[in-house]
Amino acid sequence: MRIVLIIFLLTSVIYSFGQLGSITGFVFDRGQGKGLSSANIVLDGTTIGCASDSKGNFRLDSVPFGQYRIRIGMVACDTTMTVNVNGHVKMEVTFPPPCKYDMAVNDNRCPRCHRRDKSIPINYGLLVLARGTKRREYYDGGCDISCCMPNWYCKRDKLKF
Repeated sequence: MRIVLIIFLLTSVIYSFGQLGSITGFVFDRGQGKGLSSANIVLDGTTIGCASDSKGNFRLDSVPFGQYRIRIGMVACDTTMTVNVNGHVKMEVTFPPPCKYDMAVNDNRCPRCHRRDKSIPINYGLLVLARGTKRREYYDGGCDISCCMPNWYCKRDKLKF
């Protein structure tokens, strides 16, 4: 009976040590069309993390099995996704993620009132106008810096898009 108990305990200890997986991946720079270096990759709620190498590759080892939110980011911009680790996981991440304001870059038609004459461009940062020039109308977006910013402001509906 003792031998069976010892064998059971040894196999359960060996099995429990085998419950670690890994995550490897590639961070693709959507704007440049190549791998993104120095992106931070972190599993939320853990101390497990790394940075992508010069070609955009990353590897997280010794990840306990389970479901995690993985955060990929650079300064002032990040994205999260869910990953289920039950062995070795491979992933490819496009960064920055697609922005809901991308369509408004070339189209200043308000999505609510569908008018262009009430839309003005949003300028982020310090507005400086030279003396003697015509005053242009802008919406001051402040110093917001993120990977997904609105491009236009509708004066009628007070809506950024």
